[in-house]
Amino acid sequence: MKKVLMCRPNYFRVDYSINPWMKIGSVNQPNAVVQWGKLVNEYQKLGLEVSIIDQVEKFPDMVFVADQGILIDNSTILLSRFRYQERKDESEVYSKWYQDNGYTVKRLPENLYFEGNGELQRWRDILLIGTGFRTTEHAAHTVGKILSREVMSLELIDERFYHLDTCLMVLNSDTVFYYPSAFSLKSISDLQSRIPNLVEINDQDVINFALNSVVVESTVVMQVGSIEMRAKINELGYRVIDLDVSEFIKAGGGAHCLTGYLSN
Repeated sequence: MKKVLMCRPNYFRVDYSINPWMKIGSVNQPNAVVQWGKLVNEYQKLGLEVSIIDQVEKFPDMVFVADQGILIDNSTILLSRFRYQERKDESEVYSKWYQDNGYTVKRLPENLYFEGNGELQRWRDILLIGTGFRTTEHAAHTVGKILSREVMSLELIDERFYHLDTCLMVLNSDTVFYYPSAFSLKSISDLQSRIPNLVEINDQDVINFALNSVVVESTVVMQVGSIEMRAKINELGYRVIDLDVSEFIKAGGGAHCLTGYLSN
């Protein structure tokens, strides 16, 4: 990952509820701007090229760029199709930005729901895709066909962990961190049978959105206070940057949710 897309949270707030984290009126918006700025600054210090899209006032969740789509190659975006009406029109704003910046935009059929990198993580040549709350099983396998990759569909069963990036994080080609209680028994079995080093994290860290971290080469950008997972990552030779994005957790998102990938 060399390039990312971020959305400045000038109008970030919680004025509806579509996941259990969202408490209407809970966000300190000026504090959110400060937290977001620190995240952008850390990315730039890590050598990432950061592009910024302007937020549209009527779309408070537009700041969660990861949900908007996935990169097929370095010039094509597969646009998400949101399940909830509150977020559907965000896609048109992002579609215009992608096209204005030289990307080809592809779309899924209207009857399929898929919420981008909120639901998809790449492990080796396999696409790990969360299904159940926001993304349909059919959509997951359609994405696999479009990308010509094997899909491991992982059923999410705890509504708090409505996207895969809230309960699973790929560290590298051997190691994946996850929260077992978020998954069906079959999905746990599938992960255990394929991942060489599958690491469980505890209740405290998953609620702290530790799995919603961003891996940049040998560095992990993580929500401050994720003590046990931080120690495990350090033991594997990675450096951890602790950041506070707690204002965004009030809407059900962390550092990963705020980050759109513009390069593989």
